[in-house]
Amino acid sequence: MKKVTVKDKEDYIYYLIDGNMEYKLKMEFYDLNILPKKGDNLYLGEKLLKEKILLSFGLINNTDGKDINLLKEDEIIILDNGKEKIYLKRYYG
Repeated sequence: MKKVTVKDKEDYIYYLIDGNMEYKLKMEFYDLNILPKKGDNLYLGEKLLKEKILLSFGLINNTDGKDINLLKEDEIIILDNGKEKIYLKRYYG
């Protein structure tokens, strides 16, 4: 997993930075009371950083989406907001 920091956010578009590399991802989040914000860290697979489609994520223990036992590493991300680490899984569809 790669650690990236939220540099900026506009609606569903997140601008992420990792050292000298910058990424632009379209992401939406379900089941979260507080969405990722500027300065928060995300840990995600490098494959996701190349996606050009809207990515959807929800809490890993939610019954929606794939069963937790069937998830691949690149379908899980971690949101670190400095207070807690929140594990999320990718939703499809």
